[in-house]
Amino acid sequence: MKYLKAGYPLILALLLWGVHETTANADIVCDATLTAVDQSGNERTNAVNVYIKSDKVKLEWQNDSTSFILRSDLQALLTISPSETAYYETDFSQLYTTPFGPMPLMISPGFGDPIVEFIDTGEAELINGLSCRKYVITEIASFRLLQYTIYATDELDFAETFSSFFSSATSLKYKPFEEMRKIPGLPVKIAISETVGGVSNTQTYEFSNYQESSLNDSLFSVPEGYSLQ
Repeated sequence: MKYLKAGYPLILALLLWGVHETTANADIVCDATLTAVDQSGNERTNAVNVYIKSDKVKLEWQNDSTSFILRSDLQALLTISPSETAYYETDFSQLYTTPFGPMPLMISPGFGDPIVEFIDTGEAELINGLSCRKYVITEIASFRLLQYTIYATDELDFAETFSSFFSSATSLKYKPFEEMRKIPGLPVKIAISETVGGVSNTQTYEFSNYQESSLNDSLFSVPEGYSLQ
């Protein structure tokens, strides 16, 4: 779990695509910028490479090559740590009890599912020259408030969409991902806020330079020789 706190959001988010019928070269690569602000107001920015293939998404941090692989087909998040030659695996069912901020949480056995709300605000905003529609997904639990504010556009002509990553016939174990199925188009901006005990952490992803590509499945697998932690 060591690296989950740093990358749990775009998971959590992004982010976020997948099982549509697609052409042979309908995979997507794009750039992202992550801006994170902790409870003390400290801000850090990272550049991220994003790879999207059907029900798989990979986020690769440019500064240290740490990567996060979302596998909707496995309902799991894989965290790849080159510095340790190791990886961590988190089942989607564990996500609602996992904080992405620095505060440890005490979760009692048998803790009930949180309440998840989806809102299509109907609001439009111009981001990076694209007309975007604003959606809000809120996860409310006794120990925290987690909110995704998502700006998606249908002005980009790609076979893959934001919602298609979550279009598995199987019910997903993490309810916010179920709600993301309702969002058309592709994400341009995702803001994630987590509040625990009155203390908040935020992470904001902005996506750009969407391009079609043809990606090998091996890009979304654990590298050979890496051990499970």
